[in-house]
Amino acid sequence: RQRIKDLGKEFDNVYKGKEFNIDPNAASFLQNLSYYEQQLGFGGVPAVRSAADSILNNIQTGKIAGDDLQRLRNALTQAARTSSDRGRAHEIYELVDVLDNAVESRNPGLKTTLDVLRPKYRNTVILEDLYNSGGIKQGNISLEKLGNQLGDKAQLRRNPQDIDNLGMLGSQLGLRARWETTGGDIPAVIEKTTRTHGPVSAAIRSLGTPLRTRQARVAQRYAQRGSAPQKLAEALGTVPAIEEVIGPSEKR
Repeated sequence: RQRIKDLGKEFDNVYKGKEFNIDPNAASFLQNLSYYEQQLGFGGVPAVRSAADSILNNIQTGKIAGDDLQRLRNALTQAARTSSDRGRAHEIYELVDVLDNAVESRNPGLKTTLDVLRPKYRNTVILEDLYNSGGIKQGNISLEKLGNQLGDKAQLRRNPQDIDNLGMLGSQLGLRARWETTGGDIPAVIEKTTRTHGPVSAAIRSLGTPLRTRQARVAQRYAQRGSAPQKLAEALGTVPAIEEVIGPSEKR
């Protein structure tokens, strides 16, 4: 929560006390806010309508007060954070992105700053949701739970970023936190998969243990490379290497 407040102050520094030219196409978005209010459940928030009207009244002049932009951003993010429907909340955050894009497109100098701040804010909101749903304990994150959370269509981002890709890997590889229940024995799972010629990724996904052991780290590394089950099993020591069985000169 403190990180969200700190990032909010950084956005204040970007917008407050300044004037911006914004994309005129943002007018249709602002005019349709009443529709979004009804659909996403933040109707009746005076700050949203007040800030939107002020921006609309000045959009044709080409000079929009940064204070109005930040008032609207703050009102929308507050509506999102207090929404009991997290799917709707993330749709509201998408509206904030639309507003930021309208500013960034006419103010290229802001791009570098916003490209850093916006993902940080979104990632922090996602982690807050994960914490509230029991996916983070004592600072340790369950990447599997993160992936499952982001797999919810309501929270999918149109353009996946770092945290989305991390969650995808966590879900597919079954990467659990230290505090989660330990699963099966890694070498046994890999050896079984090797015998049945199943895909390496299926073996990794079936692992419930956190990636703390050497075997787990090796399994993850070989899965990412797409290595054959034989090579993975050799690396884990569950089967002898080909060289040890038939000798280097006999390999084909």
